[in-house]
Amino acid sequence: MHNEIEHWTQRIKAGFLKYGLPGYMEDGVKNWVVDGIEPGSFLCALFANDLMSACGQADDINRHLIFQWAGLLYNDVPSECKGSWQRMDEWQGLKKMQGPPTEEPKP
Repeated sequence: MHNEIEHWTQRIKAGFLKYGLPGYMEDGVKNWVVDGIEPGSFLCALFANDLMSACGQADDINRHLIFQWAGLLYNDVPSECKGSWQRMDEWQGLKKMQGPPTEEPKP
């Protein structure tokens, strides 16, 4: 489990750099992907593949980055956590069932 968390954390971080996305959005994406914590309305609309809502919810910076956001979501987050509002509900339920990550024993 810890390796999976580290994998997605690093992948998201690299994607933010690759696509030039604003750093203040990174925790929202990471928290959704890793822990199933629902992000703000703009990110929810993006993850739900709801373009009209995403455009309506975007701030002045993110409205100009829709193509970059599409690149991040297509290439750098798990397909199971995006695509529709229903898939988002399923992802959140899955993450709740998994519970909080447990620390691996230290040698």
